[in-house]
Amino acid sequence: MTLTAVQAQNQTFDWTKSMGGFGNEYLVEITTDQAGNVYNTGHFEGTADFDPALGTFELTSPANNWDIFISMLDKNGNFIGARRMGGTSGDYGKSITTDTKGNIYTTGYFSGTADFNPDLPSTFNFTSLGSSDVFISKLRPCSSGDTGGDCVLSNIEDGQTTTKPLFYPNPALDILHINLEAVSDVRILDFTGKILLNEHLKSNKLDISRIKPGIYLLELNSTNTTRTVKLTVE
Repeated sequence: MTLTAVQAQNQTFDWTKSMGGFGNEYLVEITTDQAGNVYNTGHFEGTADFDPALGTFELTSPANNWDIFISMLDKNGNFIGARRMGGTSGDYGKSITTDTKGNIYTTGYFSGTADFNPDLPSTFNFTSLGSSDVFISKLRPCSSGDTGGDCVLSNIEDGQTTTKPLFYPNPALDILHINLEAVSDVRILDFTGKILLNEHLKSNKLDISRIKPGIYLLELNSTNTTRTVKLTVE
């Protein structure tokens, strides 16, 4: 499964991204939001990696049957996040759109019992009355520190947009250097919301050597604000 971006006016090449696994994946529809982020939906079987970069973000469909995916990339094709919905029967994503507030709307059809809450282990099940039924799903953008339930990772920042960065380096290996003027407490979470590290900072160096290589959410807390940024550990 590949995505290609071109400049429409001059038809100049921007980027191409590939996602998938050893099974079959079908991208059915694609849309963008006001910031240029790219959202797409379709269906996949087995285990598929939805991070088009060197990192890995795998989703797995139960019983090796078709499940719905929602994938999110920024305007440069960098991975933001992905979500799975469905059950053990065939479930298919067919259309996707966004609104001005960043909410994502998806429609398609499903068979049997399907879970439309992408946050494990929580569920929101529907059971089709016939051989297949139509679904309409709404996912909202996550607020700071909110990584699960009915939200998507469409507003996660890169943490390096201020004059003085909140932390560096990113990607990181063993040590993160934190801006103590802006941050007092730190949490590292995986994309299911599981807390892997929770620490009150006593110095500007944070030991992350216990964190396995991958892409995570770094929650940076101060007295008045919480910011959630993407962190890559190598």
